[in-house]
Amino acid sequence: MDIFRKLSAAELKFVEGIKSGELVAERGSCFLLEGHNSPHLYTVLEGWAFRYKGLDDDRRQILSFALPGDFLGIQAAVFSELRYSVEALTHMRLCFFPHSRLREIYSGHPGLCHYLLSLSARAEHMADVHLLTLGRRTATERVGYLLLHLFNRCKALGMASGRRVDMPLTRLSHHG
Repeated sequence: MDIFRKLSAAELKFVEGIKSGELVAERGSCFLLEGHNSPHLYTVLEGWAFRYKGLDDDRRQILSFALPGDFLGIQAAVFSELRYSVEALTHMRLCFFPHSRLREIYSGHPGLCHYLLSLSARAEHMADVHLLTLGRRTATERVGYLLLHLFNRCKALGMASGRRVDMPLTRLSHHG
């Protein structure tokens, strides 16, 4: 897709070489689980998911939505266990590779390493914006921000039809 960085021939060959396979996740399935470790990192190829944190009273707080091109599971490569879960909102197709191969990216592909770092920096920036949204906007402004944010992401991915996007959201809050 045009919004993503083009890979060099060497980078593409490397990425294809470390790919372990593809995973299909059906709507409602959880493919990364808080408190566990996953040996794999995932790239969303198609579909929607959401990252969430479980709360002590069995509720959950959505942290972010994952769309095609998003990278999931990096915490598993850094921490001993994931600090969030990921659930498929729609039928999904994901590419996966072992996080143990990340060091090869760092040592042999500095351009790809820099790209992963830029993805991380963008994610940090979005977390800051989301925190601002929660702390300083009214409930109506928060919902409007979320819908506009998701629309703009979908539009950039070519998932919008004019001013319309099919969003698989059925409710904005979950009560026991």
